Amino acid sequence: MSERTVVNRMRFDSPVPGAFVISLLLSAVAILGSDTLNRDGMLYASIAQVILEDGMASALARFDWLVMPALMAGLSWLTGISTELSGYLLGAVLMAGACALAVACVQRIVPGGGWLATLVVLGMPAINAMRDQIVREFGYWFLCLLALWWALRWTERYRWREAILAQVSIAAAMAFRLEAVFLYPALIAWQLTARGDRPRAVRLAMVGIGPILALIVLAGLHAAGVLALETRLTAYLEAIDLSSKVGDFDALAGLLADAENFRFSRNDAPTVLFVGLVSLIPIKFIALMGVFVVPFGYLFASGALRANLARWAPFGWVGAVYVVVLVAFVTKYFFVTGRYVSFLDLLAAPLVVAGFVQLRERWRRVFALVVVLGIVTAVSNVVSLSTAKTDVVEAGRWVARQAPGLDRVAFQDQRIAYYAGAGYWPWIGFEREQALARLRAGGLDYVVLVLGPARADDDVAHLRASGLTVASRFERANGVMTVVLARAAH
Repeated sequence: MSERTVVNRMRFDSPVPGAFVISLLLSAVAILGSDTLNRDGMLYASIAQVILEDGMASALARFDWLVMPALMAGLSWLTGISTELSGYLLGAVLMAGACALAVACVQRIVPGGGWLATLVVLGMPAINAMRDQIVREFGYWFLCLLALWWALRWTERYRWREAILAQVSIAAAMAFRLEAVFLYPALIAWQLTARGDRPRAVRLAMVGIGPILALIVLAGLHAAGVLALETRLTAYLEAIDLSSKVGDFDALAGLLADAENFRFSRNDAPTVLFVGLVSLIPIKFIALMGVFVVPFGYLFASGALRANLARWAPFGWVGAVYVVVLVAFVTKYFFVTGRYVSFLDLLAAPLVVAGFVQLRERWRRVFALVVVLGIVTAVSNVVSLSTAKTDVVEAGRWVARQAPGLDRVAFQDQRIAYYAGAGYWPWIGFEREQALARLRAGGLDYVVLVLGPARADDDVAHLRASGLTVASRFERANGVMTVVLARAAH
């Protein structure tokens, strides 16, 4: 390959590298504008620090899925930067890689849709709302999309190399989120219905080798002590086992049926509950598209949907199986967050771009308006206008400076403990009255409380009257107050 060819392929005015670079810039804006780290990020940074100080065995005793913390610890060890900063850097690079791969996949599915794909991928709220966070989703998205990219390339010549690389990518994605295993049956279902130049049996054998590779990789990681599969596998198997959730589902449906206003539809309570829970998935799916719901909806209205479905098939099958995963989740835990649904929006990106192309051909003014609003959305995703939570950071740093020992401080909010240098351990319980009693008895030096805006001043007055003093206080613009309590001097 000539030097000129390499330079041409690396031009940043083309969609794929352009998406990578712009994604990095958007992540930088989001991270620099963030006031606090997200809770998962605090946990991963704390676990990474344990890995650096005490080793993998000690970290595994605290947390059972160490891939992300281990990567953060490794980068921190190599560069000397903090585990938190290493998490941000890893996340930004993985997110940029996911965006670039998404654009590369869309270009294969929707010819000429490269820059539109860049706008969709960098602007859709579902994909970009977490840029200021440290989450496993970025690695999970990157490797799932890498698997789909290899799968699309595989259909060009049906070579073993691309098939195996797609399977390995899925196995690697499982190291970030075990539910990535659903890509294996999705790819198999895709080839059961797809046409190709190779016999169907051969194609199925080529995509079916993945589960074997996944078992080998997971067994190796489990043997090395990196992954604790028992608890995770148990949770996932229970989620897809309908018999394991019948009791909880019937109990909750019974509570609904016992409501006074629902007594005439008592027998329909389980159906109402099930439909209501499952409907959360499409509601969040549409809401997380933001303005890009316009081209997505127009694809259905334009009559061009069928022509695009065949090319979208691998994404479509992955999306269909993932919906089953989401239904299993929502009927087990009775909630689903936008964070879990967002991958479904990412899979829909080719259809959104196809709708954009139809808009560009038939409704140019609407197309231009959606493009402008899409750019505005991309910026608004990374510029936060919500109330800053600097009280969490300031309170933590104050305690770090003043407390003689963090083991003699009780934190109601573990995020404050993180910024005090004690790490973020969400499983540590906090009993307010018990902690205050220990403070009065001299068993603690400080107790850090978070008081709601409605009664913050009254609570402070009551605490002072009970023999305590406010050593320091930190307030947000919305009235939430963080107070550091100490024993009153006698």
